[in-house]
Amino acid sequence: MLASLLLDIEGTVLCFDANKQLGDWTINNPDRDARADAAYNAGKVLNWIDSSLDYDGRSRGGQANNGDLEGITRSGDARHGTPAGMWKDFTEQGYSALRDDHRLDTTQDRHVSPTGANYDNSTVRLSDNNGDKGRKEHELNSRPHAN
Repeated sequence: MLASLLLDIEGTVLCFDANKQLGDWTINNPDRDARADAAYNAGKVLNWIDSSLDYDGRSRGGQANNGDLEGITRSGDARHGTPAGMWKDFTEQGYSALRDDHRLDTTQDRHVSPTGANYDNSTVRLSDNNGDKGRKEHELNSRPHAN
């Protein structure tokens, strides 16, 4: 996860201001050891976020530990209540943004599923047209079932 994600976010909106919290892992930093430390610390934070629980404390199933930072919008911003939102909060607030209970934040954003993934607009419209039934069916079908 780390290598591909750091390459994806370097120089993009997803990087936000991570170097304020972690140091500069890019080639712009002439100190190789400092770059390595920053990349290592970024990897630890990103892997911790990727393994987080949903906002109710349940497993996120296939969305956890998948190497994908769910919650990025088309415009490059991060939705609150998603792993990407937690990463953005971390870049702005530091380690205090990482919850002690290892859960994603709750959100009222209808585009965010309980597991922290984005709903597409058609799912949100289905929910609007069918009350909350369409969305709840989608959530039930996307949540891992207990054995």
